[in-house]
Amino acid sequence: MHEACRPQFGKGLRFGLLLQTRHGRLLLLSVVFVAGFVSRLFPLLQFERIGYDPLHHYLFSMALLEGKTTILVVTQLGEQITLQYPPLFHLLSLCFFLAFPTVDPYLIMKLIVSALDSLQIFPIYYTVRYVSKSPTGATIAALLVMMAPSDFHMISWGGYANVAALLLMAILVYVVLKEKPLQVGLISTALFLTHHLSMLFAIAVLFPYFLLAWWQTGKVPRCLPWFLGSMALAYGLFYRDALIPLFDLYTKYAPRYAEFILPETWPQMLGPLVLVLATAGLVLQASKTRMQSVNPDQLLAIWLVWPILLGYAYVFGVQWHSIRWIYFLLQPACVWSGIAVAHLRERKLVLIIVLFCLVLQWIGTMQGYYSDVAYNSGYNY
Repeated sequence: MHEACRPQFGKGLRFGLLLQTRHGRLLLLSVVFVAGFVSRLFPLLQFERIGYDPLHHYLFSMALLEGKTTILVVTQLGEQITLQYPPLFHLLSLCFFLAFPTVDPYLIMKLIVSALDSLQIFPIYYTVRYVSKSPTGATIAALLVMMAPSDFHMISWGGYANVAALLLMAILVYVVLKEKPLQVGLISTALFLTHHLSMLFAIAVLFPYFLLAWWQTGKVPRCLPWFLGSMALAYGLFYRDALIPLFDLYTKYAPRYAEFILPETWPQMLGPLVLVLATAGLVLQASKTRMQSVNPDQLLAIWLVWPILLGYAYVFGVQWHSIRWIYFLLQPACVWSGIAVAHLRERKLVLIIVLFCLVLQWIGTMQGYYSDVAYNSGYNY
């Protein structure tokens, strides 16, 4: 066959014809989504309720029927405290509760969180594809975010609203990179009204990037006014009455949160493959572009660094629940891992090793997930 007539599969290892067409890539991503959804949901079905937080989410959802965003709970220490929480995830849950009144509400929340967590693969894929122009690197990033232990661990203790906010955070970074002001405003508002710690994290990531872009170009970033507008809207809708009580609550429990410093084993939440590839991606991309002028690398680097800085804030005397911030590390680490694979895609042996390690990681992740779910199923009150 003449060389010009041969099928063109691109350079380096490809996932067959699937990555050569838009429909093929969507099919592959759909398969990854279904695999992620089933792997997250099935262990949850073995128990009625897992962890403390699902009960709180249910109570918050029911409180919305009375126009409230607060509930009164009794802690493990027998203390009565009033909790406030942004309402969007609970409003979504409530809509399904009312639409399917005969279905167990905890089952509904399990279905929602499994779907929302699995949907992360799409913004992660398109972010890497936009930055690296590599379908291979983007697909590996999507597989990593689907298989890494971090989100499985969060689901196992009932961090459902956290997972919803992570999905919105990934979408927000993508639309900021694409400079879509209206979408930035909408997604930011949804994020702020879903999870308060995620709101703080988004501000910590995007404000430095916007200010850096403003300083480098001398122009106000197009998305900045919309981001500020979303902050004002979220404040008017929820945080005007909740911000001070939330601050007081976290201040009151700061000494207890200070006990939850990062364990030495926290890298296991991401897995060695993600950590190695993310580091390689950052080094390779920095050596190629030197991150000069305003470009996506700067935002992705800030996104990667902030969870580590916040996680180790206790070193500087800041009393906080440090482990919570490390959950934000998975997404940027997977993005940088995909960028590393994009640089190495012509080295077939490297990609084969990466895929082999992915399989091993998923096996380990599922074993740990089953154990975590079984363990946390005993923590109900």
